Amino acid sequence: MKTRILSIISSDAVRQRFDRLSGTPNSDVKSVSPTADVWTGLVRETFDLLITTRSDLPQPLDEFVDSLSVLPSRPQVIIVTADPDPAEHARVIAAGGLAAVYTRLPDRVLKATLAALLRRVRAVQELWSVEDAGDSDPALSDFVTESPAMTELMAMAERVASADSSVLIGGETGVGKEWLARAIHMRSARSVAPFVAVNCAALPEGLFESELFGHVEGAFTGAIGVRRGYFELAHQGTLFLDEIGELPTSLQAKLLRVLQDGEVWPVGGEAPIQLDTRIIAATNRDLERSIKLKEFRRDLFYRIGVVALTVPPLRERREDIESLVMGYLERFAIELKRPIRSIEPDALEALLQYSWPGNVRELINVMERSVLLSDSTSLRLGDLPLGLRVKVDAALQVMSVGPSQALDAFDDEWLTEPLAAVTKRVSRRIEREYLEKVLRLTGGRVSETAAKAGVSKRTLFTKMRDLDLRKEDYRQPRRASTYRN
Repeated sequence: MKTRILSIISSDAVRQRFDRLSGTPNSDVKSVSPTADVWTGLVRETFDLLITTRSDLPQPLDEFVDSLSVLPSRPQVIIVTADPDPAEHARVIAAGGLAAVYTRLPDRVLKATLAALLRRVRAVQELWSVEDAGDSDPALSDFVTESPAMTELMAMAERVASADSSVLIGGETGVGKEWLARAIHMRSARSVAPFVAVNCAALPEGLFESELFGHVEGAFTGAIGVRRGYFELAHQGTLFLDEIGELPTSLQAKLLRVLQDGEVWPVGGEAPIQLDTRIIAATNRDLERSIKLKEFRRDLFYRIGVVALTVPPLRERREDIESLVMGYLERFAIELKRPIRSIEPDALEALLQYSWPGNVRELINVMERSVLLSDSTSLRLGDLPLGLRVKVDAALQVMSVGPSQALDAFDDEWLTEPLAAVTKRVSRRIEREYLEKVLRLTGGRVSETAAKAGVSKRTLFTKMRDLDLRKEDYRQPRRASTYRN
C-alpha cells in the first residue's frame, strides 16, 4: 500500500520543506497547520506517519503516542527538532516515537534520512499485513500432482508468475482459484507487498467506488474519515478480484477506466492517486458467453485476461484425490490433536469414488469433519458423512454388476448419449431413490432428512425441487389416540 504521511507543523516554511523532501511515488503527503480541530480530528484520519514538532503537540509526547497506537492504521511519529540533541532523540524513542529529525540538515542529507525512515515505516506495514493475512502462504512448489492437466496448469502458472501481466483464473466453485492466485503472487517479485482479495459479488453497487478506490472525509453521508480503497491497499502488490463475472456492466466500465489509466480517484478526492498494482481475476462463469449475452464487456475481458488459466474440477483429476486425502488427514490430525494416522481401505475407496461436486473445498470440509468426529487411530467408512457413504455405496452397487447387467438396466436410448450425460442420469436416479427412502423413513420431516443426508436444509429443498419430490407425499397419517377408562 502507499504510505500516507500527515505533516502538522506550525511553521509554513518547515512544513513545506518536509512535504517536498518526504514525497515519493510510494507515498502521499498531506500537510496542515496545527489547530484544535486538526488534533481532535486525527481519529477520523487514515495515515501511517505523522511529522510534527514537540511544541505543536496538544499533550505530552508519551501520552500522544499512546493515543495514536489505538488507531486502526497504527501510525508512527517523527518529531522535528531545531537542535541536534542526542538526548531528545532518546526521549522520542523512549516515548514510542520513530525518530527525532534535525531540521537544519542539508536537503540532500535530510531527504536521505526521511527515505530511510519511510522504508522502516513501510517494512512495519508489510509485517502487519503478513500477520493479518496469517502465516500459511501457499507456494506453487507445494502442489504435487499426477494429473497431466494440473501439471500443465502449474507449469504455465510458474511462467506467468514472474511477469506483471494480468491473469484470469477460471474454474468451478471450490477448485482453489484464490489459492492459485496467492501462489502466483508469492512466486512473483511482488511477494513482499500485500495480496488483497476482493469478492466482487459482495461489493454493494452503491459503495463500489468507495470500496475499491477509497474516499475522503465528507465525500458522502457516513464518510466520517479517509478510507483507503482496495487498489491502494494492494499498491506494489496484487489485487485479486474474485467472481469478477458477477459485476454489473455499469461497474465494469469504472473498473476498466482504472485499469487503463493506472490511477484511482478517491470518492470526493481532488486528485488521482498513481498506483502500481497487478490484477489477478477469477470467475466460475463462461465470460465469452457472458460477452455474447451483453453481460460482460469485451474490452474488460481482454484487459484482465492477458493470460487465462483454468483449474480443472477434482472429478477430472481423480489421480490426485488420494494424495489430497492423506495430506489433509495428516494436517487435521495435528491441528485437531486426534490420534488418526491412517485410513481404512473402504473409506479411502469411498472418497476415491465420490464425484466431489464441491471440489477441493468440499474435500477439505469432509476431511476436517471426519477427523474431528473419529474416535479411532484409523479413519473408517463410518466416520464419513452419511450422504457421501450412501451415495458412494449406491454407485458401487451399480458398478459391481456385470457389464451386460448394467447395460440392461439402462434405457436403450441411453446408448446414444455421451458418457457424461449417462453418468449424470445415473447419479440423478441414485439421488432420487436415496432421498425417497430417507423421506419415507423420517415421514417427510425436512430437518431430520437433511441431518441424516448430511446436507443443509437449503440444499435438500433444492434437490427435492429438482427431483420433483414433495414432503407431503411422505408424511405418515396420525394414529387415533386410545384412551382407557
